Amino acid sequence: MRPPSSPRQSRFPPRARARLLLVPAAACLVAALAATGGRASPMLDLLREALPLWLGGSVLTLILALPMVASSRTRRAGGWAAGLALGGGLISGALMAPEYLRPIPVMSAPPSGSTPIMLIQWNAWAQNRDPEGAAAWLAARSPDVITLEDARAPIREALIRRGYHLTSGISDTVIFSKAPPVRSSVVVPPALWPHLPGFARATFMTPNGPFTVVAVHLKRPYLADTRPAIAALSVLLDGYDRGRVIVAGDFNLAPWTSGLEAADARLGLVRRDRALASWPARSWPSPLLPIDHVYAGSRLASETPKRARAVGSSHFAVITRLALK
Repeated sequence: MRPPSSPRQSRFPPRARARLLLVPAAACLVAALAATGGRASPMLDLLREALPLWLGGSVLTLILALPMVASSRTRRAGGWAAGLALGGGLISGALMAPEYLRPIPVMSAPPSGSTPIMLIQWNAWAQNRDPEGAAAWLAARSPDVITLEDARAPIREALIRRGYHLTSGISDTVIFSKAPPVRSSVVVPPALWPHLPGFARATFMTPNGPFTVVAVHLKRPYLADTRPAIAALSVLLDGYDRGRVIVAGDFNLAPWTSGLEAADARLGLVRRDRALASWPARSWPSPLLPIDHVYAGSRLASETPKRARAVGSSHFAVITRLALK
């Protein structure tokens, strides 16, 4: 005699499980399709930000659905789930692919006679409860320049005590440096100030001439359209020799968003990081989104930026070694 099935088995027979897979498969496909409209709508661009989620969900659903296609009882629902998941994965992958295919100049060794520059880009996080430890972590790496966002008074004071020079900017965005900055003749047009993101700027003199660092902190894209701020930042950079400029910061934008694509196109610099996930650094096994970025001009060679877990922040730090030619 056939034993009676358990309540759990009768509630979720194979066909029900196959039909259940249709939900995440369809959700990931719809989200990926909507993300293609990111260039037209900042809200849809948020769906582009989450493309790794739609891609991962599609791949997982496809893996679960494929064995069901081989069974006569679940072939129909499993086939639909597999097809929807495959479509969502292909669309998500196609939207993310340009980030992995774009060329980035990487130096194997600093050019002869160049000036080495070590830069750390980091959002210290407003809720960082260990500013002394964070400052000690930064100083131990001895960077020439630190672009810092969410830089509250305790961490500022801790870095100043360790001998770093502070260049304040708009909001909580600052630059710390080993060498004192020189006075810049670039004046920001008054009409531009309301459109600029949180930023700080500092120019430094070296044996190879000056270079300028601009630290940036864009608002989260669900709070504001970031593209006007990027356009204003581009106007600010018009006053400098872009070949000698470094722009680094928390852009709150992943590389596959139309917002960061606008920055890549408008800033006139080359973004040196490639899909380097930097957030979140807390309450999650590994970071998901690359939202901290480093741009540099043609006179600056660079190694591939690296990620490092810093003290007390929700962001990883991005460490970049450059050379001014």
